[in-house]
Amino acid sequence: MKSQIARLKSKKVNTLMVFATPKFAIQSYSSARLLGWRPLVFVNVVASASNTMTIAALASSKRQTEGSISLAFLKDPINPRWVNDKAVKLFRTILKKYNGGEGLTDYYNVYGMSSAFTLVDALRHSGKNPNRASVMRAVTHLNERNNPFVLPGIVVKTTATNRF
Repeated sequence: MKSQIARLKSKKVNTLMVFATPKFAIQSYSSARLLGWRPLVFVNVVASASNTMTIAALASSKRQTEGSISLAFLKDPINPRWVNDKAVKLFRTILKKYNGGEGLTDYYNVYGMSSAFTLVDALRHSGKNPNRASVMRAVTHLNERNNPFVLPGIVVKTTATNRF
């Protein structure tokens, strides 16, 4: 990672796109700091979770991670904005009951619950006796506006030609 970051710095690049898993994103920040390089950083949703960014700041510096631009579509359980949110309270209740209270601040657990919500929603729309065809029809025609774990205004929508 360090050699790739060094190469970018030597080319006088001023923007770094970090589309990596948390480990490599943290290494990117750390390598940039060691080289004294502070570009504008765009970081993907996988590596932009607050717990990952906290580790990245500890591995490099808070200044190195400040100003990073990320994509987020889920409610972050450690963001004070959501402390009294029904979905975040539900998230905490479920984790306390089924996971002994572990992972209460883990953004990836919110992702898991959001995905589980969508799966259950798709199964509900698959009919009384779901089969492969009815499940495929349901998952390729999602228009989910009620997933409580996603940020307000986010719609989980798929079509037969756009399944992402």
